[in-house]
Amino acid sequence: MATEGEVKMAIDALVERMEELDVEKLKQLPDRHLALYLLDLDTSFAGEMAGGRIINIRTEEGDYQAQLRLICTSDDFVALEKGDLHFAQGWATGRFRLDASFRDLLKLRALA
Repeated sequence: MATEGEVKMAIDALVERMEELDVEKLKQLPDRHLALYLLDLDTSFAGEMAGGRIINIRTEEGDYQAQLRLICTSDDFVALEKGDLHFAQGWATGRFRLDASFRDLLKLRALA
């Protein structure tokens, strides 16, 4: 099981990588409340996506409800960020669950 510190480092790396993406594509993303709920830690990392950037990341106890929510274990999230686990594989095998509107999913898919 990854620690909260390891997850926070993975989130920071993900945020940095997002800042390297096409600014115009990122600006097309809708402003949304985000959450990463870690089943094994019963902890959520919550924040906002605004103007194509992830901001105001904070820790919340339990399962924090948000417009875009990724649910997984801490190990799976760290593996995802490192590239050791592909999202599609994790999702297809039930290791990830993504709660979002269909429209938001399409917009996120356009980034790939």
